[in-house]
Amino acid sequence: NVVANEYNNSVDPRECVLTITASNGQTRTVIVRQLGVQPVLLVTTDNNVFDSGILDTLPVYVTSNLDWTVNISVPWLSYYGATGLHSDATAHYYYDTLYFYTTEVNSSCIQRMAAVNFLGLNEASTAATTALYQSGISTTLTATPAAITIPNSPNATATAQIHSNTSWTVTNNATWLTVSPMSGTNDQQLTFTATMTNSSTNPKTAIIQISN
Repeated sequence: NVVANEYNNSVDPRECVLTITASNGQTRTVIVRQLGVQPVLLVTTDNNVFDSGILDTLPVYVTSNLDWTVNISVPWLSYYGATGLHSDATAHYYYDTLYFYTTEVNSSCIQRMAAVNFLGLNEASTAATTALYQSGISTTLTATPAAITIPNSPNATATAQIHSNTSWTVTNNATWLTVSPMSGTNDQQLTFTATMTNSSTNPKTAIIQISN
């Protein structure tokens, strides 16, 4: 029997070569492999959502018993803090903190995501991934003027201006009025066209809804 006289405190296995010599001088070699401890690479956060601005910072905590590197999948995110390289080669647990921060404003109204990948520098290439998000800016949607008047003549038109930083659609329930365009993105002009004259002495009213 071969008995190890100490623990392998590394996360990687180790080997030794035993040479066995018989009384007649013949030799045989045996490779003995001792497994390492179970690798641990755990990544946690208290909050994983940045605001939409630049230099918003969030901590990320790494618990491990091995060395590791980090890779970020997007250009708008960077970090400082722990390197993941430890001078102590034993299997003690390391508790590291990295501080991730946004390097660009998210000018979109849509939240965006970054995958942050941690790769262990061990034989098994233990890996962990966490997702960090950056909020989009607040949406704006206004129309000016808020009320318009169309002359009582065939195909008479009037316009209004949409001020927005997102996509929008128009809802028109009036049978005597068309609106163009019926959808769009960001700032655009709407054109309202009366498809028939008003034969009544009372004005017609249409309520046009614009929503994002």
